[in-house]
Amino acid sequence: MVGQAAKEIPGETEGEAELAGKQTIDTIKGAERLMEAIDIAREERVKLEAYAAQKGKKSDEVTHPDPHPMIIAYGNVTPERFVLDVFRKVRSHEAEEALLLLPFSYVTQFLKLMDYWLKNGWEIELSCRSVFFLMRIHHNQIVSTQDMLAVVDSLKTNTHRRLKELRDSVGFNLAGLNVMHRELESRSVHLFADVEEKREASRKRRRAAIRTLR
Repeated sequence: MVGQAAKEIPGETEGEAELAGKQTIDTIKGAERLMEAIDIAREERVKLEAYAAQKGKKSDEVTHPDPHPMIIAYGNVTPERFVLDVFRKVRSHEAEEALLLLPFSYVTQFLKLMDYWLKNGWEIELSCRSVFFLMRIHHNQIVSTQDMLAVVDSLKTNTHRRLKELRDSVGFNLAGLNVMHRELESRSVHLFADVEEKREASRKRRRAAIRTLR
């Protein structure tokens, strides 16, 4: 994937129909598996958080919830790792087309998961490329969603940090990494600038409201 020309993105070029036409049965199945994994991970995280809260109150009286059968099949990993392992099974040349099929509600959840992956140093190249891709497609919706501003801010920090770490690592494909890093630097101005402007506008509104109350 490294070094290939950027694909035509809906809303950016006239190639939307062409890209949509590339969707295959395997691509659709890949998107469905990814959405199912996101649903399972969300439900598992809710169960685990409820268990942790109850355990803090009742100590040994609370039983650990049984993992979802699919998570057990993937080695009883964490919910976040489970989604990553499912996504990794989507063939690389079909991954972007599968991401195109995700409804926006799943895109927001997936971006949060990828932020978690990046914080933990999991599949950095795959995570960064998927973040850039989804940010390009859904840019207007993302920057207009208040709940996503902090997530995008964190993604910006984590993508820069992880790519810098990879660039500094011995034995990594420096040529490919430099391409990725240049892509990040060139795109981040456009992808993240609107988010920072909205965060600043929100801070100004809060300050104005506080002054009004005084």
